[in-house]
Amino acid sequence: MGASDPTFDLIPGAATATRLQHSVTLLGNPNQKGAVRLTLPQEPGMPDGPQVMVSHVVGLNYYDAASGQSVMFASVQDAQGQLLPGGREVIFTDAFKGVKADLRYTLSIGGLEQDIILNENPPAPETFGLASATTRLEVATEFDAAPVPKITPTVLRATTDDQLRQTMAEPDFTD
Repeated sequence: MGASDPTFDLIPGAATATRLQHSVTLLGNPNQKGAVRLTLPQEPGMPDGPQVMVSHVVGLNYYDAASGQSVMFASVQDAQGQLLPGGREVIFTDAFKGVKADLRYTLSIGGLEQDIILNENPPAPETFGLASATTRLEVATEFDAAPVPKITPTVLRATTDDQLRQTMAEPDFTD
């Protein structure tokens, strides 16, 4: 294999990247099962060959850590992918029903990033009976195929108020 080249190539109905240790295929419309296929490099000692992750974005959710309630306020919709100059990014403009937002994938030597670009403020959590102070915005991504994950929880932000902790369903922001 030659030098790594983190750029996409366009093929009918998709964008692919194959000149890396990992390979990526993005279908031309994010609103379908298996819209993203990421093949990870073969790891030493892994007899089963490369690991494959197949996924697609479902929508945008609010999750209220105090009550444990969640609500989806925007679902993914049909959108046409566009390869941006430089060949490392594919963007799906107006990719959500319920909020003006784009879906962008960025390719690097180390992996693939999935970003949501909000082009307007989403509805307030209070619209759905949730409290802004304790509500988080989440991207719901469904994995149709994936290796068994190695889970290492990391607390990103801990609630230090002991009284508040006792009233919350999930007081710490954990990755």
